[in-house]
Amino acid sequence: MIQSVPAAVGVEQLQKWVREHRVTWETTSRRETTQGQDGPAELQLALLGRYPGGRLPEGCDDCELMYERLRSIAVHVLELVPEVGYRIDPFDAAVHLRAEEEWAPEVEFSLVIEIPEPNPSDAGHRRRVLDRIESGLGQLGVQRKHWR
Repeated sequence: MIQSVPAAVGVEQLQKWVREHRVTWETTSRRETTQGQDGPAELQLALLGRYPGGRLPEGCDDCELMYERLRSIAVHVLELVPEVGYRIDPFDAAVHLRAEEEWAPEVEFSLVIEIPEPNPSDAGHRRRVLDRIESGLGQLGVQRKHWR
């Protein structure tokens, strides 16, 4: 059974939880368009945490607790980038299986990050925002795509 972690946790507690659950991240970049005009740049961010013991849970009773811990990680990282907005996808009470994690059961937390458009002359703004998000995830030990 997963132990509940208080909503407000410190960096060391998040790092420990990341290691225990082999948390990984993936992103998909996209740009919304409205009536032929470019809209704000968006980034779909998914955090995935391995279910304890690497076995499929019965009924996914603890999935919501894992989802909340993944949410805490995302919110912690996004506090480092206050200029972005975000929308959290609804809780998905499902276990995800990916080949790159050898089909181990994982819980997914997903959100859309809205990156504000800077001055058009600042071509590196979007990359700098993404770098700060990736750096924040890395500081907690979250690994890209699969656990190494």
